[in-house]
Amino acid sequence: MARNLSANLLAEFTSESLRPVFFVRIQFANNNFLKISTLNSPITYDGHTYVGAGNLLGIESADENSDLGVSGLNISLSGIDSQVVQNTRDEDYQGKECVVLLGAVDDNNSVVGTTVYFQGYNDYIVYTQSAGTIIATLTAENKLVRFSKSKVSRYTWADQTKNHSTDLGLQFVNTIAESEIKWGQD
Repeated sequence: MARNLSANLLAEFTSESLRPVFFVRIQFANNNFLKISTLNSPITYDGHTYVGAGNLLGIESADENSDLGVSGLNISLSGIDSQVVQNTRDEDYQGKECVVLLGAVDDNNSVVGTTVYFQGYNDYIVYTQSAGTIIATLTAENKLVRFSKSKVSRYTWADQTKNHSTDLGLQFVNTIAESEIKWGQD
């Protein structure tokens, strides 16, 4: 898929001293966000401060295809302690926003620019423990997946009151639907 890259970012991507960086923003309940980057130190970009996770953060390559097929993304974070695992297990995260930006930084760790690498919704987290370390892998689904899910709505009073509790316009639909109406008879 074609991307609109700024001239500075395009120049950085084609330079020999490329320093790529991923910015990951994962939403949890109550608008709490986990903001991490692949840098080794904290960095502020676009009004958000991202914690530097360095090599502890892994991002699977995002697949794109021309027929708008949807594919998810796996984001893994290793070396987390058991308290963080407990906190994330108790959080409501499914269906919340997940954004991954791909960018580059210069020699002073200043962000040259970014582009959206992935945008979607949190699906589930799998925790794996090995050799004394815990790895959390978040699977996120592409935002286009919501277009393939049909939203079932009927012209019934029950469906109408879900969206508009004071509207009584469809109150008698069920009664009318079951009525026998005789036309042209005395």
